[in-house]
Amino acid sequence: DFTPPPAVDTVLLELKPRSEPLLSTLERDKYQSFVAKCYASQKVFATIPRAEAGINPERKPSELTPEEWVRLYKL
Repeated sequence: DFTPPPAVDTVLLELKPRSEPLLSTLERDKYQSFVAKCYASQKVFATIPRAEAGINPERKPSELTPEEWVRLYKL
């Protein structure tokens, strides 16, 4: 316990490794670059045909699941 108590909320996260990765390690750098570009530029993200991946085009990058990001990357 801290005195005085900090004025912040706390959360405990448990991270579990996947039994199978979503991408191979060979694709990791290109995938990370793709995601970074999408977050950095709304124009880049807007040009991706999200509907082709079964993703509502109105959704923001922060609303996508890891599986959805991989589907976009593989288009």
